[in-house]
Amino acid sequence: MAKRWSKLQSRVYNIVDPTLNFQIHCSLYEMNSNNGYHSNKLPRYWITIGNNIVFDYPKQFDTTLKYGVNSYPWDTDISNISNSIEEYLQTPRSELLKTFENDRCGITKILRVCDRRIGKRQLIKMQNNIENETLQNIIQIRLNN
Repeated sequence: MAKRWSKLQSRVYNIVDPTLNFQIHCSLYEMNSNNGYHSNKLPRYWITIGNNIVFDYPKQFDTTLKYGVNSYPWDTDISNISNSIEEYLQTPRSELLKTFENDRCGITKILRVCDRRIGKRQLIKMQNNIENETLQNIIQIRLNN
């Protein structure tokens, strides 16, 4: 995973506005059981802009199943997040404002407002249609630079 993740991470860094101090990370934390027979790897995805965490999976997300049972780490959206990032990166510039139907966590919305291929004129249009405070703050940082 580390080798593929670093390539995906590099491709994300190639499209983000460098003035944002944007960082994206994916890690697996080893969780060993007391008896030593079982271990789980707990996945975490997070994005920071400056010193602020603007995306944190699973912390910011409901990981319970419909019966109220916590499904994390056995059932996670890590693959969905990586696939959504890949889909965004492969999307032609002219289609970046489309809705990414398979993105269950909203990571493409963050990538979109951080994407240097989207200019200030388009950001101003987007700002009028976005209610999310985090996305508004990112747009404001980009418009002020």
